Amino acid sequence: MLIWWCGNVVSVKAKAATQNHNIETEDSGVAVMEFENGALGSLVWTTCVYEKNYEGSITIIGEKGSIKIGGAYLNKIEFWNVEGHELDSNIDFNDKPNAYGKYQGTSSNHDKVIAGIVKEIQTGVGQNVEGIEGVRSVDAIEKIYANILQ
Repeated sequence: MLIWWCGNVVSVKAKAATQNHNIETEDSGVAVMEFENGALGSLVWTTCVYEKNYEGSITIIGEKGSIKIGGAYLNKIEFWNVEGHELDSNIDFNDKPNAYGKYQGTSSNHDKVIAGIVKEIQTGVGQNVEGIEGVRSVDAIEKIYANILQ
């Protein structure tokens, strides 16, 4: 979403560590990114939260407004103050998490994504994200990993 809003990542500083699992990759990290449009963004991730998802959140702070989407499953608008745009009070955020056995996490939208892809294949009509958008995300992830401070 950050890339969609701010453009491609042009520079990154990151730190990652394996802190709570016996695995060959990181289980937590932080990145500070600069985007094409000059915006700065930060990304913090972890799989170290005990037992269940604590929070997912996206906060946008701009010259004409600020928004925070949060909740355990990115299912709540926690703050909305945008010049000229009132929050629609009829929006329904009734979302349940995906269930992974003992662990509960992420918004339960996989079924909607799969149904959308099937509809697009069958009818040629859809609103799915094009592959090039995925490439832009992978490029940002590669930049993060290439710039992890030791």
